[in-house]
Amino acid sequence: MVLQIHCSILEFLLSSNYLVCQVEVAVQDNAQRLYAFKFKSIAQALNASQLISLREAQLLYRLSDELAADIFREHTRKLVEQNISASLNLLKSRTRAGNRVIEELDKILAFNNLLISLKSHPDSSRFARGVGPVSLVDSQVDVNQ
Repeated sequence: MVLQIHCSILEFLLSSNYLVCQVEVAVQDNAQRLYAFKFKSIAQALNASQLISLREAQLLYRLSDELAADIFREHTRKLVEQNISASLNLLKSRTRAGNRVIEELDKILAFNNLLISLKSHPDSSRFARGVGPVSLVDSQVDVNQ
């Protein structure tokens, strides 16, 4: 009888711990989605106030610095990929769009330079995590278009 009660208590504790883990995973997943949603309005014209607002949202959602940095880097990479895709499409169209291709590439360089300068900004400790030069490692751009 006592053993049966202890087994029941143990089962309850294990199931409760399982539920707590499920809730923690759900909270973390929702935090990531909410934080990623904040990036819908973030374009290549970033400024300090936007980066501070993103950091405040990250802290509000209790999202880890590592995950927040990953989301930020993914977003900036996607922005650059859009410019690369536009450049490739212009080249593929075989029109005399050389100037427009150069404009797209200039946007990439300007954006990357902006991110580098923001990384060394005096208030950078208050900025969203992940600010820095864009990396195209694992990029989804198909250069064989």
